[in-house]
Amino acid sequence: MRTWARYFMVYAAFGLILGTIYYLWTHEWAGSVLLWTMGLMPAIVVAYASRRGVFRAELPEDDPAADPRAAAGEDLGEFQGASAWPLITALAAVMLGAAVVYGLILLPVGVGLLGWAVIGLMRESRH
Repeated sequence: MRTWARYFMVYAAFGLILGTIYYLWTHEWAGSVLLWTMGLMPAIVVAYASRRGVFRAELPEDDPAADPRAAAGEDLGEFQGASAWPLITALAAVMLGAAVVYGLILLPVGVGLLGWAVIGLMRESRH
């Protein structure tokens, strides 16, 4: 079994066991169903991957003595070292969240700020 599948199965077991313990302790359905669902989702991903035959392929990341260059993909070019646009995007997300909590009067400001950040990110990526 591949490394990522092991991690997913650990997450699945954690969610299912924790959901069962939570139900036995509190007898509350909502939290238990959420925890069981949290455990079920990674198990579905592993079941789908094993059904598609993903585990039969030899991947470079599963070889303990692998060279990191063996798993490298295509060259993506260079990225800007410092940029203000991620900060502005985060500020727009905060503004949109505040609009949901405090009132929709902040929504146009958040949408405008997000649009400005997206345009800025796109323009910066072309240089």
